[in-house]
Amino acid sequence: MGPILHLNTAWISLTYECNNRCGWCYAASNFRENRGKRMPLDRALGTIDFLASLDTQKVILIGGEPTMYSGLEEVILKTKERGMRAGVISNGRKFKNLPFTQKIKESGIDYLTISVAGADAETHDGVTEVRGSFYETLGGIRTACDAGISVATNTVIASGNIGELERIVDLMIGEKITEMTFNICGVCVSQESNNSQLLPLPDAVVAFERVYVYAKSQGIRARLVTPMPICLFDSELRGELQARKLITGGPCQLIYGRNLVVEYDGSIVPCTHLAHFPLLNIFRNGNIVPRDEFLIEYNSPKGIPFTFRERMARYPSPKCDTPNCNEPCAGGCPLYWTKFDPEETIKGVKCQK
Repeated sequence: MGPILHLNTAWISLTYECNNRCGWCYAASNFRENRGKRMPLDRALGTIDFLASLDTQKVILIGGEPTMYSGLEEVILKTKERGMRAGVISNGRKFKNLPFTQKIKESGIDYLTISVAGADAETHDGVTEVRGSFYETLGGIRTACDAGISVATNTVIASGNIGELERIVDLMIGEKITEMTFNICGVCVSQESNNSQLLPLPDAVVAFERVYVYAKSQGIRARLVTPMPICLFDSELRGELQARKLITGGPCQLIYGRNLVVEYDGSIVPCTHLAHFPLLNIFRNGNIVPRDEFLIEYNSPKGIPFTFRERMARYPSPKCDTPNCNEPCAGGCPLYWTKFDPEETIKGVKCQK
């Protein structure tokens, strides 16, 4: 692996505070001990400067719930001033407030992704554990769209909503959404009880294929953002999905290293699903480490970040290692293999030499 000198995408968890209590939360914001944790605004703005020094292309502000962070618009504005794209991933509830939404629009946000967990209040509110959150999220989608913000939705495919994905598409047609992303419910490393809605990967892939075909018929672009073993996809549909860049088999960002997450306390983690398991920290003695010092530690063969990437850079199954194969797949998200047996799950593909 060559040295990493710049970043493609950085996620910043401005706070782990959240006004929802989703059971699969990667940050475990549904647990009291993780609520109220937030990055001071001066450090958040300094983090933007730090990321700009690494020629980062895109900054995505996340949580917890980023709209609960009082300096959100200042962070977006700073991101844009430093020449980076700025996105926000939110549950959308606060965007129902027009003055708030207008402030975010004026700050220069490039796009907003709003999480939709179900096709109706019963399912959605059951996931968030907050009565009324479904209608607030829909209100946020409408208000943000009306304000001229580019809005997509994201749905986590899990055991609790796998049967209503097409109905979620129907719901978004009514809201004039044309871009939808989907995640497969991921492994929560920081809180084992948050893994209760994990799906067998073949079942999850079939569910995405089904909703992709339906969304396409309705003029909506559906993309799966979770790296998955591409051998699990229908052989005929797989080529179309790959050609349109709507699925990926990896390499996962855990291996790639040019994408990372900055947690509220300055910890660097390689993926949101490794929240609370830092590789290093950019805050030292009250200051942000200089760019060159960070790069030395991030790239040192003896350092934790390099060693972690090196150990992740391996196929989960011998069936993935097919010589002369043009299929760009590294076996999907490595964290799934802490819960599922890759030898039972991965089918492999027969490639032309």
